[in-house]
Amino acid sequence: MSSVAPVDLHIAPATADDLPTIAEIHVRSWQAAYRELLPAAYLAGLDIADRLARWRMVVDRHGPDDALMIATTAVGPVGFVSAGRGRQAPRTDQGEIHAIYLVENAWGLGVGRALFEVCARHFRDRGFALAHLWVLADNARAIRAYRAWGGTLVTDDAIETTIAGRTLREFAVEFDLVDPDPTAS
Repeated sequence: MSSVAPVDLHIAPATADDLPTIAEIHVRSWQAAYRELLPAAYLAGLDIADRLARWRMVVDRHGPDDALMIATTAVGPVGFVSAGRGRQAPRTDQGEIHAIYLVENAWGLGVGRALFEVCARHFRDRGFALAHLWVLADNARAIRAYRAWGGTLVTDDAIETTIAGRTLREFAVEFDLVDPDPTAS
């Protein structure tokens, strides 16, 4: 069953003034989403100032295919998405969702789907027929969400990443962006 986004949801391109909020959402989301997957001490040590510095570097390198969008409701900012051209072969001809994170109290409300839909439109406008993202193999909640958005988990396409001294597997999730009925709105 899909969620319906809050009626007061507003998604807009992020500005430099939004970066501190994005950094905070990023850290708080990791602390909530990965509490079963990563050591508590590591998550507690995540630093918003460090994340802010990283986001400033990301934005400084933005190219024409890149987007950073922030989602807000009447209660304030609740999530963001960062997207652009695929970063790794053989997926450089696809769109890639580099990051999509929500505050915990926005989970299950349709905010993530709304951010994804804005991202999919962004990709289609740039001529991409496919998009993907990477998800930790053990992140069942996120995998369920991505499947609900129409994504296909590609378990034979895995990469390994090391976080907090742990080697974790990430799977690709692919999204077909081709609209089967171009006259549909």
